[in-house]
Amino acid sequence: MEFVATFRKSAEPGGYTYLVRPESVGFFGTRGRVKVRGAVDAEPFDSAFSVLGDGRHKLPVRAGIRAAVGKKAGEAVTVRLHERLG
Repeated sequence: MEFVATFRKSAEPGGYTYLVRPESVGFFGTRGRVKVRGAVDAEPFDSAFSVLGDGRHKLPVRAGIRAAVGKKAGEAVTVRLHERLG
């Protein structure tokens, strides 16, 4: 599965950067946490989507991955999900 999303930055001090997958509850079939393995602009990652409560999930993206792809909050990336873990 592949989708394009924009990096978002939490407004709280020290907040994290994340991506949102629209309509993800329907795609994943759950309103719970979903562990995945994939790539952001070809940079591999293992992480977990957390539910937002409105039919979407968010995926936190570590600083090292953002640096490797050379993008920051407000910029779009392509996300490829290779497998669901656990």
